[in-house]
Amino acid sequence: MTDNLLDESDEQVKPLPASFKTLATFAYLGNGFWSVLFMIFFFLVVTDSNVLLAFFRFKVENEALMAVIYLLAMIFCIIPIAGVIKMSRQNRNGFALYVVPNAIWILYCFWLQNPITIAFGLLSITFIFMFGSFLKYMEY
Repeated sequence: MTDNLLDESDEQVKPLPASFKTLATFAYLGNGFWSVLFMIFFFLVVTDSNVLLAFFRFKVENEALMAVIYLLAMIFCIIPIAGVIKMSRQNRNGFALYVVPNAIWILYCFWLQNPITIAFGLLSITFIFMFGSFLKYMEY
């Protein structure tokens, strides 16, 4: 009878609770919504910046800079989706993929000093803490 102590572990990874799946669904929807919105803004700036002038009542001075900003914002919305996918596979490294772009988003929301963006920043902080509470179910 051979027992391989390296293969047996005392701690088994617990399955994720159903509440994680609900939280992940809201994260997919929220980040997906923002990424699609930033993609639309990106294509509006690239194709015709006068549409933004008519819609938002501001003139885009530098179309290339605005296009880069919207492209980066779209990427910063897609990376957390990849992080949530990794966390749903019980990979703890997905938490870092979720937190880093959201931390940049939170700083941007508070930098704008608009009550609506501050509310979005606080909502993102809440999601980070809620995902952090599920780290005990994940492994590296």
